[in-house]
Amino acid sequence: MSFYVTLPSNSSMDLYPENTMTDFSVLLKEPIRLDVQYEVALVELTYKHSWSLEVDYQYVGDAYAPLLRSVVVDNSYLKTAWVNYDNPHYLNVNKYYINNIKVEIRDDTGKKIRFENGRVIVKLHFRPKQV
Repeated sequence: MSFYVTLPSNSSMDLYPENTMTDFSVLLKEPIRLDVQYEVALVELTYKHSWSLEVDYQYVGDAYAPLLRSVVVDNSYLKTAWVNYDNPHYLNVNKYYINNIKVEIRDDTGKKIRFENGRVIVKLHFRPKQV
């Protein structure tokens, strides 16, 4: 069974008051229990001008990091950006029990992106690992 998880950056603020639009954690209402190996992909990102689930590491330039996907966006001021991926890139999930998901949004040098206001919404697709 596959499923989606939507993660608004302003969720769980009572538990994680240090959450920002580019570095946030969401405590899930119900923990996700995976009985087999799953993989996950970033399928949607929405932000108003506006990565770290435990996944397999991959080569990113001269580094080795748990990057779900690179995101290219239009920098138009006061525009809501929405990015949807028809061909998601799946990575293995390295846990079978997930009650919290942390998201980090950074530029290509590793610095946190500076958003002025609003919120970010990240949508992930989980599916059993394809053989």
